[in-house]
Amino acid sequence: KHTEHVYDGYLYVHSGSAANYAAPTSPEYDDERSLIRRYSLASLPPGAPFAWLSGEVVTTGLRNANGFTKNAAGRMYAVVNGLDDVTYKGVNVHNDNPGEQVLEIGMGQHFGYPYCFTAQRVVLPGGQIVPPGTQLEYNASVHDDAWCATNSTPPATFIQAHSAPLDITFFDDQPTGALPERYRGGAFVALHGSW
Repeated sequence: KHTEHVYDGYLYVHSGSAANYAAPTSPEYDDERSLIRRYSLASLPPGAPFAWLSGEVVTTGLRNANGFTKNAAGRMYAVVNGLDDVTYKGVNVHNDNPGEQVLEIGMGQHFGYPYCFTAQRVVLPGGQIVPPGTQLEYNASVHDDAWCATNSTPPATFIQAHSAPLDITFFDDQPTGALPERYRGGAFVALHGSW
């Protein structure tokens, strides 16, 4: 399944990873999957299929962005199902990692997958705790923490590991109705929960 939306004359389409961990163009980010592409509606042939690779790459490094949307301010956000079986520097940290990312999507960004993950709770030998939200290398991949810090955009925030976010919506321009006004501008995220 591909998640798709139409915004401002473009069709935006996400294609997830082929597996829990897949790095077909290593050491570069995958340019065919684990990304969002966009297609100008004006250039799509009426009534005919279009080539996947003809779309412009918006952002890469998205393992499985099940849901994405635009808020009233015009900013695009996505929720991502992260990796399973995460190890860091040879230590199994999968019970508390990765933090399931909530991302602000923008042109040319890279969000780490499959080389980096968002730390939720990583305790180093000696008891030092890695600051939550830090981008760390995954399973002694081809890159290191310094590469991840430079080449993986941190999330806007993150949700508890393995909560499996499915979609995101914002409480922006809708009438208040039954919701308290203090929620205006906030996001609601639907969680499936995988563990």
